[in-house]
Amino acid sequence: MSKRSTHFNKSWKLRSECSDWLSEGQLTTDAKCVLCDVEFSIAGAGFPQVLQHARGSKHMSKASVTRNQAKLHVSETGTVTTKPGSGQNLCHDDLVTRAEIVLLYRLIKHNFSFSSNDDLTDILKYILPNDDIVRDMSLSSQKSSYSIGYGLGPFYHAELVKDVQKSYFGLIADETTTAQNKKQLDLHVKYWSLDEGRISTRYLNSCYLGHATAENMKEAIIHSLSADGLSLAKMIHFSTDGPNVNKSLKNKLGVAIKELRGQAAVAIGSCTLHIVHNALKTGLSAVQHWAVEEFVLDIFAWFKNFPSRCEDYEELYSTMSNGDTAKKFRRFVDNRWLFLGPVIDRILEQFDTLREFFLKGKFDAAVKDNPRFKRICTQLKFKEATVIHLHVV
Repeated sequence: MSKRSTHFNKSWKLRSECSDWLSEGQLTTDAKCVLCDVEFSIAGAGFPQVLQHARGSKHMSKASVTRNQAKLHVSETGTVTTKPGSGQNLCHDDLVTRAEIVLLYRLIKHNFSFSSNDDLTDILKYILPNDDIVRDMSLSSQKSSYSIGYGLGPFYHAELVKDVQKSYFGLIADETTTAQNKKQLDLHVKYWSLDEGRISTRYLNSCYLGHATAENMKEAIIHSLSADGLSLAKMIHFSTDGPNVNKSLKNKLGVAIKELRGQAAVAIGSCTLHIVHNALKTGLSAVQHWAVEEFVLDIFAWFKNFPSRCEDYEELYSTMSNGDTAKKFRRFVDNRWLFLGPVIDRILEQFDTLREFFLKGKFDAAVKDNPRFKRICTQLKFKEATVIHLHVV
């Protein structure tokens, strides 16, 4: 009379004694240890045979090593490191996948092109010809693109959505026309992150539109939130990048929110930086005779694409500052008025050296007749007034 065989029970994989290494074998009466890469029979006694394998010297030795195995860790800043003691036993295929993911994080962090990965694994195989993990790695540009677009991207998006779902959130929208002649509506969420313990502003999604009327944008936003499982009823405010931008959209979303929860969204105004930006620009126009904008642009332009001038200036600065290296002058762009502050800070730090260079330096007649040179020298001659103007701005 034949004895009835025990078949593998999938619930065994959930037990703490073996959850990180037990798997099904090819036969229903076999189990597999992914740590030892071996299959064994459980037909006779069932789970006790699994425990018997776990007490084996080979398995215990493998478990001891992998218990201190490095674990992939990605910090808030995007830095990829490894931490010991994950307690997770990885089979060979998982180790290969982990190595490929680390290289993908490197590509993302440094903004490398996908094609930069085309010959990366070939180089590693040349350097480490006997490494089993490197031997089986594959990271072409196409695979890198698909792995990030359809693997890492959706994973982190899902993690973000799960975090946002735990609290109320604000929505920030910015609509623009792309180089592909499409209307792109970028959506960001601002919320209290229970995972991070702070207010977090994160990119959520983009909607692409042909006609970008207020009604179309409202429907696109509602559809995008719904697709991610986010309720419009939990949206507490809506922000855009200016006080007079998308007013109709704000009103339509406000009506939709009030219909859902009986209470309108909180009106907190638009981006304050745009208001400050325009206020500073208007204020400076009232004191055009200070010529602060012209002065900082002249300083930057004087040294740009002139290595000889830069070398002479750096030698002078090093002499006057006991060997320190002069920092490059920053460029001011007039549609980013708030950046004028850091540009002026750099000039004030080196103001005495600039006076020495321009007012006491040896220049030929052609340079001295240069309109830009004359403007710079005029500002530097009136040191007290120029410094006051720069500090005020």
